[in-house]
Amino acid sequence: MDNLSDIALLQQYAGRKSETAFAALVSRHVNLVYSAALRKTGNPDAAEEITQAVFVILAQKAGRISPKTILPGWLYQTARLTASSFLKSEARRARREQEAYMQTELHSGTSDETWAQLAPLLEDAMGQLDEKERAAVVLRFFGGKSFSEVAMASGISENAATKRVGRALEKLHRYFSRRGVASTTAIIAGAISANSVQVAPAALAKAVTAVAIAKGAAASGSSLTLIKGALKIMAWTKAKTAIVVGVVALAAGTTPIVIGHYQSASNDWPFKGPQTARPASVHLSGQLRTFPGDNFGGINADTAFQTIELWEQFDPELKWRVEKPARVVVMDGQSTVMLMGDIGVKLPQRTPSAFDTEWLHRIARLSTGLTNELKTARAKGWKVKIAKETGADGKLKSVVTIKVKSGLAKTDYTKNFFLDNADTRRVYRFDVQSKLLESVRIYLDGSSGDKEIFTLSRIEYDQPIDPSVWKLELPTNVTWLEEPKKLPDNEKYAAMTAEQAARAFLEACSTEDWKEAAKFDSTVNDQLKQAYGGLQIINLGKAFTSKAYGGRFVPYEIKLRPQEINVRVANTNSAKRFVLTGVYDSKLKLAQDLKLTAEPETLPNNDVYARMSAKETVQAYFDAQSKLDWTEMRKFTSEADVQETKAQAKMAEKQGMDIRKMMPVFEVGEAVWSPEQSAWFVKCTVIQTKKWNMAIRKDNPVHRWQVDGGI
Repeated sequence: MDNLSDIALLQQYAGRKSETAFAALVSRHVNLVYSAALRKTGNPDAAEEITQAVFVILAQKAGRISPKTILPGWLYQTARLTASSFLKSEARRARREQEAYMQTELHSGTSDETWAQLAPLLEDAMGQLDEKERAAVVLRFFGGKSFSEVAMASGISENAATKRVGRALEKLHRYFSRRGVASTTAIIAGAISANSVQVAPAALAKAVTAVAIAKGAAASGSSLTLIKGALKIMAWTKAKTAIVVGVVALAAGTTPIVIGHYQSASNDWPFKGPQTARPASVHLSGQLRTFPGDNFGGINADTAFQTIELWEQFDPELKWRVEKPARVVVMDGQSTVMLMGDIGVKLPQRTPSAFDTEWLHRIARLSTGLTNELKTARAKGWKVKIAKETGADGKLKSVVTIKVKSGLAKTDYTKNFFLDNADTRRVYRFDVQSKLLESVRIYLDGSSGDKEIFTLSRIEYDQPIDPSVWKLELPTNVTWLEEPKKLPDNEKYAAMTAEQAARAFLEACSTEDWKEAAKFDSTVNDQLKQAYGGLQIINLGKAFTSKAYGGRFVPYEIKLRPQEINVRVANTNSAKRFVLTGVYDSKLKLAQDLKLTAEPETLPNNDVYARMSAKETVQAYFDAQSKLDWTEMRKFTSEADVQETKAQAKMAEKQGMDIRKMMPVFEVGEAVWSPEQSAWFVKCTVIQTKKWNMAIRKDNPVHRWQVDGGI
């Protein structure tokens, strides 16, 4: 019967009760089912019991399965759901033991580090795919089918099958990346192909066939309980379609609907939310609480809002650009380039998103993005509320609110550092008639209440985008971030601990051995040399980890060599008093723009400040900063500068640092007039002790620790 298709065999069993046909199906797919169950539970005995349950369910449903069903995909999903039912019946302690067993037993015959990281997450990751994508992955990588065979089984063209598998791999890659597994789609595909299907115990196929053909009559009590639990989940998966249709209808009414925790359902939530045909282009402009120059998804509730924009063209080919102060990334249809000041990073391929911009792309692609967001909400048990309200324009609005939980402990170092690592409340507002997104607001869920950290202030659909948007002007002195290359003595560096690597990097900076420093950071440039050259190491702490980060954090305290800066001041304003407009390095290169967004106010005692010289103004500014006197500091600088300094102080305090002891000491010199810039520059010497956490990771081809941030 090897030449008969799965459906033909199933129909023979359903119609003529052919035990031979059913045995052929079991023999053909028992390894697939057993492997999925084993990965999910980490318990070979449980995996055998789950495998029996899956084929009992197949036997019971044989006559009701559609001829269009891709049976390997159906069996995989049933195995996943049945395994979930099994796990829910176990105590938490038992579950942790099973997962530990899985990681040791399942991989005892392989040294593949990537597979060891992927395997415990694979079933949950597969649950994020829709039914068609999951079936395509099962056929291609679990079953080893060619793209033409995947296409034939799916009833689509080979090109469409290739794209479907590609989309699924991208989703798996994003899922694994968020959980600290460094990989590529190619690595994921290879790891699944090589490792996903384990050989089931020799006697299992015969035992499964006998129990399944008897429709479970010969099954043990625990197996019957498992079968009932799995059938209940499968029934709920179908029933929830009707429930969600009712939710959509109610969303047009006047009563808010709360969708609670759908923890027992599968991930195939069909609700797509308000949507319309995808536009050809979109332009978003919003405000994000973040430090200038920080990651695109970096947040800080205590700092000022910064403008962040996205331009995205979908047709005729995908192009996009995301920009915020001191950071920009462009995907021009061929490659993806990010510029951070004078440091550049280039990916030589097209990307749908990159460099921590995915959250903004999800908003731009909300016709599908909300679907995925809601699926994730259901899978993770997040609370969702759908309501109707009348907008200021008198039109009906549909409002979708999702309470997102990061899953990180309160003590996790990276919690609330990034949007995707934060507990947030996300509010999407659509126009009911046009079904277009009108606004997005994201609030950080804090101990003292919610605080708005992002607001989408402008959305433009199908507007012409100037071709210059897809061009990125690079500075002449750009330094490119590169993958580390293997060194002649690479083993020496690969054997270092995170603490040893951090110390070696800082010692290289101390002695100004920049060739050695570049072994840990490829972006060693003039700015880093000026800031860190000649530093003195005071202390290095023990490395620690974060659940959301694939590397280590090494606490450090250093004393920097005295630096010369130039503070630009001007009094050409209506208040006729000096205010700071910028900070420049020793070569008069702009380091921080302090331009005021509005004219300085005239103070009650304005004449006192108007009589201050340029030097006295800069001294008063630094005095106020060292005392954390925000009211006084505002008299000399922009609100954004005050908020940024305030946020940095709060962040340091949260890490248990005495911020007043960490404040730099400024020696203020004389003011010099610059005819070229038509401004006064006050020369200052900065003496600073810096205490922070260096981010460092080694998930690169040469397995050397590389500085990733925190300096």
